[in-house]
Amino acid sequence: MLRYQRGSDQHEVWFLDAVTALNHVQDISDDGFRGVALWRLGGEDPGLWTIFKSHTWPADDFNPVQLFPLSAQKSVQQYGSGEVLRITDYPHDGSRNVWKDKEGDFFEQYQKFPSYYVVESSGGTEKKLVSLTFDDGPSPDTRRSSTS
Repeated sequence: MLRYQRGSDQHEVWFLDAVTALNHVQDISDDGFRGVALWRLGGEDPGLWTIFKSHTWPADDFNPVQLFPLSAQKSVQQYGSGEVLRITDYPHDGSRNVWKDKEGDFFEQYQKFPSYYVVESSGGTEKKLVSLTFDDGPSPDTRRSSTS
């Protein structure tokens, strides 16, 4: 959870990744709930599917080692506007360390964040502009000459 203040307003941001979900699921399973729901599919931590794959609550002896790898999503994230594109990052996997404390809660530390293709766009404008370019053909050095 991230807490911050902007002006006189207090803000709280909750980050639900696989380890946080594991703690939530273990807490509510102890209270007799029958299930959980996951919304916003496609942008979630892929490790969530490890937590939810068995359709039952994770066992008390859940091994968090399976949450260490963070696989890169092979999607493209584009920033900016315009027709000039520059790839600023390529897909690469990440990793985290996950451990259980004495009270049974899981904690994590990110070692390397995963990434996907990141494309930066530039050259965009609100003005209506036209760009004309000309190709004058091959250079004179490459023309064939005929001899008689």
